[in-house]
Amino acid sequence: MKLRKLLNKLPVKKGQRELVGGGVVAFAYRILGLLFTYGLMLAIARRFGPEGNGYYNLYTAWMAVMGVLATLGLSSSNVRSVAEYGAKGEWGRLRPLHNGVLRAVLPFSVALGLLFLGWRELALRGIMGDGGIAPGVMIAMALGLPFSALLLVNVEFIRGTKRVAVSELLRSPAVLGFTLLVVLLVPGDAMTPVVVTACVTAVFALVGFYLVRRYVSMIEAKHQAKPLTINMREHMALALPMIVTALSSSLNGRLDTIMLAWYRSSDIIGIYGTAVKISIGIEFVIGAIKTIAMPKIAEMYHAGKHEELRDTLDYAAKLVFWTTAPISVVLIVFAGPIMGFVGPEFTAGATVLRIMTIAHFISASSGMVGAFLNMTGGQLAFSRIVVVSVVLNLVLNFLMIPPFGMLGAALASGITLSLWNIAAAILIYRKHGINMYYIPWLTKHRTEYVEIDK
Repeated sequence: MKLRKLLNKLPVKKGQRELVGGGVVAFAYRILGLLFTYGLMLAIARRFGPEGNGYYNLYTAWMAVMGVLATLGLSSSNVRSVAEYGAKGEWGRLRPLHNGVLRAVLPFSVALGLLFLGWRELALRGIMGDGGIAPGVMIAMALGLPFSALLLVNVEFIRGTKRVAVSELLRSPAVLGFTLLVVLLVPGDAMTPVVVTACVTAVFALVGFYLVRRYVSMIEAKHQAKPLTINMREHMALALPMIVTALSSSLNGRLDTIMLAWYRSSDIIGIYGTAVKISIGIEFVIGAIKTIAMPKIAEMYHAGKHEELRDTLDYAAKLVFWTTAPISVVLIVFAGPIMGFVGPEFTAGATVLRIMTIAHFISASSGMVGAFLNMTGGQLAFSRIVVVSVVLNLVLNFLMIPPFGMLGAALASGITLSLWNIAAAILIYRKHGINMYYIPWLTKHRTEYVEIDK
């Protein structure tokens, strides 16, 4: 209540106030999730050794990619669709939408899980390689994938109803926090962290399902909504470009590390990965703001509130710049000491930290280019940009890693990350006349804009 009263006193407009308030909540939960992440990694390493840590990292990496695939892109499209129905007052479409998404996602995720079991059997019989994945991890992935997909769908659906605090709590802190608690308390072997993570994810997936049903019932009662039909083919068509984008983005974030492992030893991978993780901290601000802004963008766009939309995007650009610029300066200037704080051998990654900090600052400064395009009908164009960036990333890593090692990986990844964000920002400016960047004394916002095309 005190936070709400404080936000109401801010000299900003309603849409900007929601952006700040929701962003603060989302940012707080993301910070909490980060603390739980590192706490969990430390607990696993101390209790179950490198083997347990390796199993856990492999499981979470695979689930991050396969979870996106299992949702068929419908988790991302949920945010846009729910916000759009709310803007139009079509509350009776929410329950049919949730039912339709589950009917598509759950069978597909179960089928993907069965593929993991089939892969396990073929690997055990020596017919094909196991990709370095232990048989127990494969079983956990097969059984846990449907619940991971269910959790993703429910989290994004809740976010679409503007309950950002709940969605962010379910997305990361709740699962990580309870996993950390159980890992600290229960005995076991190297597979314990994987089993615990799968079980906790399943529990919160069911909690998310209950919350979605509860919120939909509350909305229907409040607006006296009558049941309305939906066309799932249209939703699938909307989601397809989004899943291409999501998978491409996931690959873009891992391709440098994957390819660096082909040419360099594990200690180099460790130094490089540490530098990249530290630099990604810059993106926390834009990630938190994007969480609250995505449904707001869709709502304002489809409600025809174009001036409010432009004001909100302008405000977000300034907010992101002034929060990320100081952090970026600190990371660039003190890269050596920061890496040295992790360990003396990690100072070799100081240049990598500087390169990736610049790249992530450019990415953050471009604003919510992906969110804007996905929420305003530009998801196909955005998916093309990201797919092209994957190809570029692959080529640059292939050319630059052999001669330059982790510096080559950082340059390839940094160039790719910067270029696809700049390309998306240019597309938005040309189509909508909105400048997503904010550079003090150079960028002039709120001048003459072209009419937003629908």
